[in-house]
This record gives sequence, C-alpha cells and structure tokens, in this order.
Amino acid sequence: MTDGLDVLSEASRLRLGIPCSLAGGSPCLGGSHRVFKVVFEDSVQWAARVSNDPNNWKNELRAFGQFQHIKKHRPEIKAPELFVEAEHPVLYSEWVSGKPLEIWNSQIPLDVKDFWMILRNSCCNYGLLLFLPPLLKRKAVYYAAEFDKYTGIGFTHGDLNAHNIMKSDEFHLTGVIDWDWMSVAPLPAIIHHPWFIADIPGWNNDGVAEGESFAMDRLYLEKSIRKKEISQHLPLTLSTLLSDSGKRLFFQSAFHFKDIHAEFVRMHCPWTEKNIRAAMSQLDTVLRLYPELGGEEGVQEVKDLLRRNCEEKR
Repeated sequence: MTDGLDVLSEASRLRLGIPCSLAGGSPCLGGSHRVFKVVFEDSVQWAARVSNDPNNWKNELRAFGQFQHIKKHRPEIKAPELFVEAEHPVLYSEWVSGKPLEIWNSQIPLDVKDFWMILRNSCCNYGLLLFLPPLLKRKAVYYAAEFDKYTGIGFTHGDLNAHNIMKSDEFHLTGVIDWDWMSVAPLPAIIHHPWFIADIPGWNNDGVAEGESFAMDRLYLEKSIRKKEISQHLPLTLSTLLSDSGKRLFFQSAFHFKDIHAEFVRMHCPWTEKNIRAAMSQLDTVLRLYPELGGEEGVQEVKDLLRRNCEEKR
C-alpha cells in the first residue's frame, strides 16, 4: 500500500525536485480514498488521493484521460489541475480552497449553474456501451425511447454530491473535486440534478428533514440554466432534459445503489408471474450471449431466486 513517504517522493519528482511535506499528519479518510495534503517549500499545495482498492487504478487513469480532455477544451471550468504518472498509483491535484457544501438546506452556490453548464456543454466523440441486468432490462426501453432524438454525448462528473462541491465563506463555488467517477455518455443519461437536490427515493442526504423535497431548488436551477441558454442563443437542450430528469436518474441509479434499487423494484417491478418469466427469459438470452457467466455464483443465485418465486406464483 502506498504510504506518506511514497506520496511525498513522487510529488517532489513531479515538481522537478522541489521539497515537500505532509500537512496535518494523518490523511483524510473518504469512502474510497485516503487524501493527503502536500505542501511544497514554495507554498504550492496539492491533494494526493490514494485509492483503498489498488485494482481501481486503471479506472482512475481512464477518468484522468477524460478529465484532461475537458480541461483542454474548457479551461474555465472550476476543477483542479491533475498530475499523474501511470506507473505510480496516486492521483495528485491542486488543493481546492474552501469547505465542502455538505449539509444542504436552502441555497445554491451562486455560480454552480455556470459550472454545470460548462460541464454539460463539453461534448466529445466517445461511445457508450451499457449492459443491463435482466430484471430491469425491459424498463430501459420505456425510459430511453422518448429520448432517441437527443444524439449528443457529453461528460459527467459521476458523483456530484454535496461533499464534492467546495465553497467559500461567501457561498461562491471554489471548485469541484473527486473526478475519478467521470465518464462519457449520451446527454439524457448525464443531465440530471445534483444529488443533494434530486430527491431520489432510496438516496439520503445529510441534514435533510423528513418530507423535504427541494422542489423549489430544482425549479430555480432549471430556470437559471434556461435563462442562460436563451441569453447565449443556445438550444434549450439542457434545461429541457433537466426538467424531467428525475425518473431517468432514479432508473439509472437503481443499477448502482442498493437502497435505490430496492425502492425502484418496489415501485416499478412487482414480482408478478409475468414479470418473473420475462426476467428468466432475458437472463437466458444474456447467458446465451455470454456463456462464460453461467458458472458465476451470483448468476446461479439469481436463477434460483427467479425459479422459486415463479413456482410460488403458480
């Protein structure tokens, strides 16, 4: 595992030998990374992110490449510069001043909407391949069909929660951090409200009272972006997709978050005999296409679960 000395040695090498030290002793501990604060003798400060999973480095390198693309074409975006050597599994970045937004209640940082528009308007020519689990596959047609007319592709941060948005004491955006989930996808898949105001069933934000839905905050962001689109003579793509993004985000997130998945299945995927038989058929189709998955323990568990439930429904 990479330790503090390794972090300092590589940081100094990346800056052509300028000595540096760690500030604050122990690193900050996040859900997936340890974060060290590196201070150089010339007062430059960096953050050094070390993944808790060494096998994740190739994914971080992929995200780094996409991030460099967007910074090249949109240098004004409020995100720190990144510094990486592929042989050394540490992601260095400029230190972003300010404090995390964290507990969300009634304000949107005054220039978050500007950041959001820059990110969503940064497109490229990458493709996207989605593999859909059989239990939800039929729903994909329903959610995707009406958006076939949107052919653009763009970048998404991938984890735009309140802890990754940094603000000043005056509540201005100072930067957005933690870009290791960055990805490229069709516009309908990436245009949605930030997690802290999206109000997705199964997702819990810190400090949110029961029944607090942030409907007015979402409307404010939609109107603000539409006003900017009109003033800059842009098509109304962002604001239009944003205004009905809730159901898309709910569906997409059901693939990745257990609690959201449970809520989605409860609300939209009842265990009727018809649905179970459809899921069994779709699973068989997937296994014909990818026979190597047939021996996986999880696949067998799903098959057994579907069979038992189908028998119970008879």
